[in-house]
Amino acid sequence: MKSRSLILSLLLAGCAVGPEYQQPEIALENRFADGSAESIGAVAAERWWVGYNDAVLSELVSRGLTQSLDVMSATEAIREAQANLRATGVNSALDGSLSASSTAAGGDGISGSVTTNSATLGAGLVLDLFGGLRYEQNAAAASLTAARAASETVRLAWLAELVSAYSNARYYQEVLALTRATISSREETVGIIGSQLEAGAATEYEVAEAKALLSSARASLPQYAALFDANVYAIATLLNEPAGPIMTQMQKGARQLSAPGAANTGVPADLLRNRHDVRSAEADLAAAVAAVGVAEASLYPSLSLTGTIGRTDRADSWGFGP
Repeated sequence: MKSRSLILSLLLAGCAVGPEYQQPEIALENRFADGSAESIGAVAAERWWVGYNDAVLSELVSRGLTQSLDVMSATEAIREAQANLRATGVNSALDGSLSASSTAAGGDGISGSVTTNSATLGAGLVLDLFGGLRYEQNAAAASLTAARAASETVRLAWLAELVSAYSNARYYQEVLALTRATISSREETVGIIGSQLEAGAATEYEVAEAKALLSSARASLPQYAALFDANVYAIATLLNEPAGPIMTQMQKGARQLSAPGAANTGVPADLLRNRHDVRSAEADLAAAVAAVGVAEASLYPSLSLTGTIGRTDRADSWGFGP
């Protein structure tokens, strides 16, 4: 009788034996010099690259986000974490099975055959006496949060690399155009100074100096062309596409990226709120704390209730107990 009372009290109390996660709190100033007191929210989730007003860049970003291997891998990690979460809680505590059979006997010519049908339904429920299942569900939920934050970290890192490569490609493309114009101008200068030398209005030194400047400009041209190509190849790698079509698209030319307009600075805490790597690390900490609770709960006795219901053509049976 005492054991039954103890079990009943444990069922009603559902005492947890592990530690509870407490979110770290950091004291930060509410405002700072030249800043506003209004929060800017989750700016990392915005389509901030649209602020560059570059149609080609926006097209590359749209294509890349749907076919980047890194982004797709991070998305699959989220789906895996969602599946793990669905398998916890009630789904982890419940278990069941159903079996059926049909047996035929006889048929020896003396008596007819006899067919016996039977079916058995079994179910089990694990009672979460010490919070192990709850901790397991909390750990899975924290892991899902961490996976989502890690996905955003991968996404932002990919965007930063793409925008950087595109900006560098447009820069070197502009430098190439300016260098070609400089070469053309210095070729004319060499011709003019050469004519002045023939007329006695210039010296050999001035001709040599003009030719040296022309050679210097010509020598820098292949370097800038190689840097432009390297950044286009980097874009192709990030987009997981062949470099040829992208090279053709980029060679049509466009202006360099201009900095977007002034953004709202918000409050100092926004810097931490918008860092997905910080969120991911915090969620990993919560999952680790919950895992400690799972491990501690496993040190204590467990209790499960099981039951079966059987039906045959001749009789029914059932059983239930801890």
